[in-house]
Amino acid sequence: EKAVEDNKTKNAALKAENEEIKQRNAAAKAEYEAKVAKYETDLAKYKKDFAAYAAALAEAESKKKQDGYLSEPRSQSLNFKSEPNAIRTID
Repeated sequence: EKAVEDNKTKNAALKAENEEIKQRNAAAKAEYEAKVAKYETDLAKYKKDFAAYAAALAEAESKKKQDGYLSEPRSQSLNFKSEPNAIRTID
């Protein structure tokens, strides 16, 4: 009788522990799925931005032999020393 009661008590404790583990797993899975969704969104944005960058780079490469374009693709920073005819104005 005592062994049966001890086993019932242990089973109840194990069931409670299993429920707690199930809840933690469900919370972790929800958090993981949210992070995966954010990753997928960020990846799609990155791919779109990279495609636009690659297209702009290809266009710059194709026009580098034409008059009025740089001989190599470069970023256009606000460095007035590289453009001596530039005029600084602030509106």
